[in-house]
Amino acid sequence: TTGPYKPGFAIYKLGGKYDTIKFVIGLCSDSYRGAPRVVTIYADGKKIFDKAIKYYDIHQRVTLDIKGADELKFVLVTGEGTIGFGEVTLWKNGERPKDTGNLISGKPTKKMLCRDMNVAIEMDMSQKTSESKEFSPIVIKPDNPDTPYDDSEYRDYLPRSSQTVTKEWQGTGYNPEGPAGVEGQTPPVYSDMSNVIGKSSETGVTQNNELNEKTTQEISSPKIDKISVSVNLDGKWKKVKDDNGNLVIEDGAIKREYTPVSDEQKAEAVRLIQGAIGYNRERGDRVEVTNIPYDRDDEFEAEDAEYFAAIQRRRTILLILIAIVVVLVGFILFRIISKEMERRRREREARLLAEQQAARERALWEAKDDGMEVTMSVEETRRMELQENAISMAKEHPEDVAMLIRTWLMEE
Repeated sequence: TTGPYKPGFAIYKLGGKYDTIKFVIGLCSDSYRGAPRVVTIYADGKKIFDKAIKYYDIHQRVTLDIKGADELKFVLVTGEGTIGFGEVTLWKNGERPKDTGNLISGKPTKKMLCRDMNVAIEMDMSQKTSESKEFSPIVIKPDNPDTPYDDSEYRDYLPRSSQTVTKEWQGTGYNPEGPAGVEGQTPPVYSDMSNVIGKSSETGVTQNNELNEKTTQEISSPKIDKISVSVNLDGKWKKVKDDNGNLVIEDGAIKREYTPVSDEQKAEAVRLIQGAIGYNRERGDRVEVTNIPYDRDDEFEAEDAEYFAAIQRRRTILLILIAIVVVLVGFILFRIISKEMERRRREREARLLAEQQAARERALWEAKDDGMEVTMSVEETRRMELQENAISMAKEHPEDVAMLIRTWLMEE
């Protein structure tokens, strides 16, 4: 904005999509003291926010209902300066508005280097009226910014009107000497000039000049007399590691080393704070930055507990994996041993069967050689044929024959 007669504004088209708007409003640090700034917000032409922001006001969080609004207009009605709108968030229908997480409205997610800050503001709450006049040269020709030198032309004053009066006289001078018959008391120096012809002239000039005059009337509202700020910064804690990159454990806790804040960092913090509060040395403002380590025992204990819990979880998972591997190896060995024992048992059964068959055949041949008539029943004949077929099949299909023999023995 350029003043109360030319307000600044900004218009945003929302299209009726949002129900709520949240933001932080305040005067920017580059604005100077002066009359309060009046900010108004309209939703489709309806005033929904109106606030006078003073120089010493703190930033304020605002929540507005803009349900169904198609156009949102921000207007700086009066006052000069820059109004800041931070953390602006829009929420649709059905969404629950909440503050954004930052150093102002929420708990920070990172470690805070500054936790202690004290601000003391001494203010003069009285109201004062003052009037002042300033006289300055009149600018005849302003400076040309395109030239590397100053070619401006000034005049201390400008003539408004003038009057000149000229007087001339010529004649004999008269030197009175008193009553007749009485010697005059005129000094000899003047008495010698008696009856001398003389001439005189007088010229007077009167000129009225115009000056560049500026009259200022100011009503001072409550103002800041002095600002004092003290800030304590914490240094950095670094976890100590060994040559292998593993954390060093000392007395059951992670070993840490503290690095204090350097003088350069404290000086930078001082400059930052001075810029934020509008530091004025003539006003008596004071900024102090110290470095005192914070008590982080609880934080370190939580970190150590999480670290050791993670190590315990890794160990547990490793033991479980080892147990699974042992079970799998045992199962594979069991299967291998079982198959080997089964193979040997089949071989033993086949060998016994072959020996029994050979003994039977040998007994038959001996009986025939002795001239004995050997008669076999139908069942024995069938069994003999079955055994001969089994022997012939065993040579071609040993696995199938083993299953057949096992079934046969189970029937016996």
